[in-house]
Amino acid sequence: MEAYEPNDGSTFEELGVIEPLTRAVRDLGYETPTSIQRKTIPVLIGGRDVIGQAPTGTGKTAAFALPILQKLDPNDRAVQALVLTPTRELAIQVAEALHTYARWLGTVRVLPVYGGQPIQRQLERMRGGVQVVVGTPGRIMDHLRRGSLDLGSLTFIVLDEADEMLRMGFVEDVEWILAQAPGGCQTALFSATMPEEVRRIADRYLHAPAVVESEHRTMTVPTIDQHYIQVVEAQKLDALVQLLEGHSSPGEATLVFVRTKSRAAELAERLQARGYAAEAMQGDMNQAQRETVIRRLRSGQAELVVATDVAARGLDVERIGMVVNYDISYDIESYVHRIGRTARAGRSGKAVLFTTPREQRLRRDIERYIGRTIPPMTLPTRADIAARRVQIFKEQILGVVEDEDLDLYLALVQELAEESGHDMAEIAAGAAWLMVGSGLLRESHPGEAASGAGALSVIRASQVQFVLVVAVSLDLLVSRGVLGADDAGVYALGAVATKAAFWLPQAIGVVVYPALADPTTSRRSLGHAVRVVALVGAVLTVGAGCAGPLVPLVFSDDYRPLVPILWIFAFTGSTLAVLQVTLLWAIARDRTRVAVFTWAALAVEGTLILAVADSVLSLALVATSAAAAATGATVLWVWRAHLETTGPAAPGAAEDSAVAAETVADQ
Repeated sequence: MEAYEPNDGSTFEELGVIEPLTRAVRDLGYETPTSIQRKTIPVLIGGRDVIGQAPTGTGKTAAFALPILQKLDPNDRAVQALVLTPTRELAIQVAEALHTYARWLGTVRVLPVYGGQPIQRQLERMRGGVQVVVGTPGRIMDHLRRGSLDLGSLTFIVLDEADEMLRMGFVEDVEWILAQAPGGCQTALFSATMPEEVRRIADRYLHAPAVVESEHRTMTVPTIDQHYIQVVEAQKLDALVQLLEGHSSPGEATLVFVRTKSRAAELAERLQARGYAAEAMQGDMNQAQRETVIRRLRSGQAELVVATDVAARGLDVERIGMVVNYDISYDIESYVHRIGRTARAGRSGKAVLFTTPREQRLRRDIERYIGRTIPPMTLPTRADIAARRVQIFKEQILGVVEDEDLDLYLALVQELAEESGHDMAEIAAGAAWLMVGSGLLRESHPGEAASGAGALSVIRASQVQFVLVVAVSLDLLVSRGVLGADDAGVYALGAVATKAAFWLPQAIGVVVYPALADPTTSRRSLGHAVRVVALVGAVLTVGAGCAGPLVPLVFSDDYRPLVPILWIFAFTGSTLAVLQVTLLWAIARDRTRVAVFTWAALAVEGTLILAVADSVLSLALVATSAAAAATGATVLWVWRAHLETTGPAAPGAAEDSAVAAETVADQ
């Protein structure tokens, strides 16, 4: 291996990149190549193997993507380039980048392949002809063994983030794939670090590679402003809210890293309760769910993503302005990859590390690893937060003044000033008040949001519980008004069966509530709970029908009218039990507005009871009809709402992003 002396070219043209590619790069707003691009692109265009070492977020995707596209034979529909990535997210990102850079080249076919996506669709695309394949080792091996991926025309191989691939246990897979490639393939290996296994693979499979390194002396991008905050565990959430209030910027997103899946879901829920558009992203989510979160993050629908390390690689969203290590990583290398999610594409970014007193040693280890000191940060005070709100508001106003045509509004203000006798400054102040309300200068405190949101959540949950109590009791309460004393007593005994059905959902609720609150498991847990309750309800309904003849024997002959209809009471109770489980999910997921269906059904039930109920049978039929209607409407709404939140499970949904990335660039 030898170090490569870089081409000093200050433009992509001077590096030897052809015009259609430089045009695409200019379209993206990139004028000057990064350090790793300056050093790598000429080498790869010249045909040499490369070992590239650079921190994440420094432009290494373009460093190999541009040479790949430049050297493709557009008339050959066979696979000419193969890019191996450690994660599905990174595979999609690289494929999208290739697509973007190739927009002025004519027809270029790029296919991302990864697990969690039906292989049949990939097979169809392979048969149609693909020039560049980007994928994870496992799925690439599947295609090679099936014979659907032919490497006979391969001329270019890239190992992207090789250290991560090897850390994830892909050593044997990568070596097996490399062994299938024809001799003489040009190979590029990129890695943030160079552990021994990476060096061994480089020595074995790369031929006289040029070694290129980023000019950065640290292991992290210098445009990332890094700080740490020492905080005790119990105060982390309040500290995070203060940090967001004082340092997040309009239009930018924040990525918060935690250690565990359950912690990601819990923290996202708690942030949602405080009014933030927060999403969880962790390993139990399927590909469609992950891509939904990423899509919402890119579009601005989500301002916060709470993630485990599954998102540390391959998540490329330019609007991420701050990364918060809520939980410090025990894997020091993960710190580099986590904070590399900000300061993308030449932008600046913030990285904040939360450390408890016992984690100071880990922080010092990180500092030694990245070669720089991480200074402490003081959390913003209430006054700081208020001052920042004012500053942001000023900037927003100035932006409007500079960018918008305000002639109509100036005339309006002048007219209003003349009519009212107030000066224009007072009129402008009134307009500002209308825009933001009275809360601009209020010195908020994290605890205020929490207590307010908590109280509101309690109120919402209470009304759901109350509507359930009313649903169980309404028919019983009004029975004395529409039935005689004897019939009302008979009806009261039948209602015992209705109440008995509520024992089970209460028990289930205690057990499954944490799973119902977790966005990644709530749909599955709700489905299981509903099935269990429905099955038990069916058994109780049949059992009540069979046990009906015993009622006169146990009580008295006055209750004989219950014998043929006791199953109706049991069915009512079973239906309401399903409703209870479904509304429990609504409480856990803060979707309590769904209770409106039950309130509506109760209103109709009360009206019908007063209008037509004149016997035990008619009253029971009205009650069971109302219960069935409320339950059916609620279950349907909850299911549709959950599909919209987590992504549908319909065939091909997991492939939406891949279809967008899979490119046939016909200009």
